[in-house]
Amino acid sequence: MVDLLVSLAYAAAAMDTLDEPFPCGLSLKIPNIIDGKIVDDSLRDFDTLSVAEMRLSIKNLIDTLPPIEKMKKHLEKKVPAGTSRPRLKDMDPDISPAAWSILRWCVASCTVHLQELTEEEDRVQNIGPEWQQFRFTVGAPDKEAKFREALTKETLGNSNAKQYPTLYAFHGSPVKNWHSSIFAGPKRQQKNVIGQSPGFGVTTKMDLPKFPFKVHDSVRQPLMHNVAVEIPEPSYKLEKLLALCKETYVPPELDEEDKGVFNAPIGT
Repeated sequence: MVDLLVSLAYAAAAMDTLDEPFPCGLSLKIPNIIDGKIVDDSLRDFDTLSVAEMRLSIKNLIDTLPPIEKMKKHLEKKVPAGTSRPRLKDMDPDISPAAWSILRWCVASCTVHLQELTEEEDRVQNIGPEWQQFRFTVGAPDKEAKFREALTKETLGNSNAKQYPTLYAFHGSPVKNWHSSIFAGPKRQQKNVIGQSPGFGVTTKMDLPKFPFKVHDSVRQPLMHNVAVEIPEPSYKLEKLLALCKETYVPPELDEEDKGVFNAPIGT
């Protein structure tokens, strides 16, 4: 889960889509970093940077971190009784304290519950083994209340909606947008930025898009599909992301043959 959150923050920062809230108020002192290396002793206060500089700083700081898998192994080292547990900052004294703070921010700022689905019975079926699946749930009471309110409103007086009160459909977006999507939900697009034809709104589809997967080259770092950045040493190849969303929108006379979305009873 840490690898996923860090990768999404990195992609958003590198592609200039990372948005507020930024890790301000943490007294971060940002070193001058070029190609993943600190080049001098100068430090800047993160809170005084422009938005573009904040994004670049976050990207550069993540570049200096060791792979998540190595961090995991370091923390899991067995130590003699009575001695201190391993700390991440002890892995490399040359890594800036700000980099470790950004790592904590990538994880701690995520307020949704994320769970990797490893059991076959929990996974969405018939979409192919190349997809690594996660479940994320928003536990905020206000958002849950809004969902229930919308559900009641949309199903009122609609016999089809009473039988099928919720919809399940796929939503796709460029990798750079998913940090925001997980933190705030899929955004309503005010312009056609991802090729949607129905118009304004969040586009979802009944069928899983047939994306061609690249052949993995073990020699070089994984290149994310349709973006121009490479995530530094992830433990898995992040190329594309899709969400299977539970929705309340009820089109007129929706049935199982509808080509836009697939409807299913609540609780499925």
